[in-house]
Amino acid sequence: MALTTNEMTNFDELTIDKYVEGSYKAKRVLMTLAYIFVPLAFIVFLFAIGLGAIGLIIFIPLFYCWAFGKFVVPLTWRYVNISYTYIVKAGKFTMLTVYNSKGSKKVKNTFTPVTIDDMTAIAPFSDKFADALRSGKIDNFYSCCAYLDHPDNYFFTWIDENGKTCACVFQATNSTLKIMKFHNRNTVVEPVQCVSAEEGKHNPENDGVRAIAEAGIKVMSAKQLRSKGSIRAICTSAGIVVVLVAVLVVNGIVSGKAVDKSGRLYVGSACLDNIGQTETTAAE
Repeated sequence: MALTTNEMTNFDELTIDKYVEGSYKAKRVLMTLAYIFVPLAFIVFLFAIGLGAIGLIIFIPLFYCWAFGKFVVPLTWRYVNISYTYIVKAGKFTMLTVYNSKGSKKVKNTFTPVTIDDMTAIAPFSDKFADALRSGKIDNFYSCCAYLDHPDNYFFTWIDENGKTCACVFQATNSTLKIMKFHNRNTVVEPVQCVSAEEGKHNPENDGVRAIAEAGIKVMSAKQLRSKGSIRAICTSAGIVVVLVAVLVVNGIVSGKAVDKSGRLYVGSACLDNIGQTETTAAE
């Protein structure tokens, strides 16, 4: 949807990738390990119940050549590949949580869009102001920035539709602060380093995210195209590890001990009963 001239002068948006650290980093690591060890555990289970051939011939090719990249990764990796996009338009502040996955995005409103004039405080998220925020009664706290120590972080507080006090931390731009100051004179403005594409102008490259917010359309971004290589690498590595372990398991079964239906014990292809008989004959 095209913006009017008035909306262009009162419009800004910015997308921030969530920085990989702390618990978020741990979740990504666990997700990657799950891609390797969950299928491996299933294959071991198939061998344990005597269906190992099905695992090697059917499960591994079907899972890693089709289901893994088509369903498993798109439906799970998005929850550990998060970015935030905020849109300032017509005097309202909208924050979107973007779950990036292979080939598409899942977008949802982080909270109900807030009218800037209704914000009770807008200030830098620095020691000078953040201490007052931490000491106050905040019912819902939204961290929608790359990381909380970023020097360009701002926060705003408001009372939501349920009467709860909420606070949101976001990475501000000079153009965003200019618009917020225009709609809310209580805004504490301090220059920030990060500036969006052009001050006070519409950036057409970001129309995709706004279209999702307005129409719920799935699109593919350049970032996602670049991330395809890393997703393929994960799939390939996981598949190789599982195949290698499965081969080792099979080799262990073939070369290890086995007992046939008559109760004779085999090591490799040699029967211990025959070995014993051979030794007895030799002694005679």
